[in-house]
Amino acid sequence: MRMRGDVTVGAAITAFALISCGGSGDGGPFGVQGAAYGWSTGVAINDVFTDGLTVLQNQLDRPVRIVDVRMESGEPGLELVGVKIAGLERAIGAHQLLPGFPPEDASLGPLADPSGYMMPSDDQHATKGVELLLGIRKVVPGRATRTAVLVTYEIDGQRDVARIASTLAVCEPERKTSCPGEDGED
Repeated sequence: MRMRGDVTVGAAITAFALISCGGSGDGGPFGVQGAAYGWSTGVAINDVFTDGLTVLQNQLDRPVRIVDVRMESGEPGLELVGVKIAGLERAIGAHQLLPGFPPEDASLGPLADPSGYMMPSDDQHATKGVELLLGIRKVVPGRATRTAVLVTYEIDGQRDVARIASTLAVCEPERKTSCPGEDGED
């Protein structure tokens, strides 16, 4: 896997836990095959936030068109309220957590809708890539999780789905720094 850039953490985060997560993913053309990552936070029921930790890099010698972006649920309770893409105009890196959706952060540059977004096969899209901004609402008390981001894409008229293993565990606000990880620890 080829990744570059630092992760920029949004100012709204006071602390976060990077959690070890199992599972695999077929990252398709996006340079994340076999990679798995995860994180946790705490929010109140019906709060909406933006998860921007997923960066897609076109690793092919052909353009890739994004068709759709969805989440794969783990423990029920997270709702995808919207998706935007921050392109090459953004600051390098990824924003793990931003308040609300769509995010209002000048360092993201102009935001685009994912449906029909074209990623050319050039050096900038292979290294810097584009950042997925997922608007998420927690709709249950307690813990809720996402296990993967699913990106439907098209290359030369052929559609497929990339499964990017990326666990997100969301607990109550008071457990922001200690939401249990995927290994079952409390």
